[in-house]
Amino acid sequence: MIYDITQPLFECVVFPGDPKPEKIPLRRMTEGSAYNLTSMSLCLHNGTHVDAPFHFLQDGKSINLLPLTKFIGPAWVEHHAGDVTAEDAAAILARAAASGTGAEKRILVKGPATLSLEAARVFAAAGIDLFGNESQTVGPENAPAAVHRVLLGAEVVLLEGIRLAQVPDGAYLLNCAPLNLSGCDGSPCRAVLLDLGAFCGAASRKEGDRTAIAQNRSNGPASLPLGAPCAAASAVNTPASGADLSSGADADAAPAREGTGAPPSSAQS
Repeated sequence: MIYDITQPLFECVVFPGDPKPEKIPLRRMTEGSAYNLTSMSLCLHNGTHVDAPFHFLQDGKSINLLPLTKFIGPAWVEHHAGDVTAEDAAAILARAAASGTGAEKRILVKGPATLSLEAARVFAAAGIDLFGNESQTVGPENAPAAVHRVLLGAEVVLLEGIRLAQVPDGAYLLNCAPLNLSGCDGSPCRAVLLDLGAFCGAASRKEGDRTAIAQNRSNGPASLPLGAPCAAASAVNTPASGADLSSGADADAAPAREGTGAPPSSAQS
């Protein structure tokens, strides 16, 4: 399962005071041209986008200097309404870490949540790679600078303007890679979440095919280097020893969300 958590760019929410994205037709076949060609104008912080440290720190890194590992990897989605306090942040990190997937490195908060300065300090101290939320900014909309400086000062990437209403709480594989924009303070991105169980199953099958070929050639053992996220996802979906699988009584039950041991949440933002 792939969840597209990106706003359509030209219909997106725009932070107050920022310019809106605009399509500019340059050539149109309906007007006699041999091809269609479009230019566009936008703010790098329109719609779903990522912030680089340079956005609020003059000596901070620009978006092209950040490693892609910040933007791609296991992530934790959790619903929260209202202010995210320091205690909330610590609890979210603990639940993400308990999944055993490494998802605590990238935290995505679903719902009408506002990250407090104290919570930002907790996340920064924990050394996370990325924090994301559905708002067009991180922190209070009328005063986001302090929260930004704490997180960006710790080189925590900010993923803003995502859409998580259809995503159950739990662990996923996130990809929100930015455009390679030299010297820029942010970038639009196409943010997607992949179900860890489905991803790891497909990866395991492909790796298994390669492993079988290697074993046939060498007659030696081979391993499946799928990493901790897939190992954890596999463990969650493996029946306990002695479980009775013959009846199939639970075949139609909702699958457990990776790391939670519970059916997917139906909470919407």
